[in-house]
Amino acid sequence: VREWEQYAHPRAREFFATPEVLREVLMQLAKGIDRNDDPVLGPEKKDVYWYGDVTKEDLQAAIRMVKPGETEESVTYVNRVLAFIFATDESF
Repeated sequence: VREWEQYAHPRAREFFATPEVLREVLMQLAKGIDRNDDPVLGPEKKDVYWYGDVTKEDLQAAIRMVKPGETEESVTYVNRVLAFIFATDESF
């Protein structure tokens, strides 16, 4: 997670209220994958399997988080969180 933090896009650092909140989201992502896999710094062609929570209706990888400005947790898709935190402006 500490290695991932340095690759977080500035928009993610602005979005999350504190570095600790960003770190908590990254920890949730790390808990959902095998410790030998790395969706951020690992090989580009290697699939990373999700072992965490999934949505009921379409079985998509998901985490629960409190979004800035909100008070209750909501379900957020992992692929969207990864793209938001790490994608370049051109890719996002």
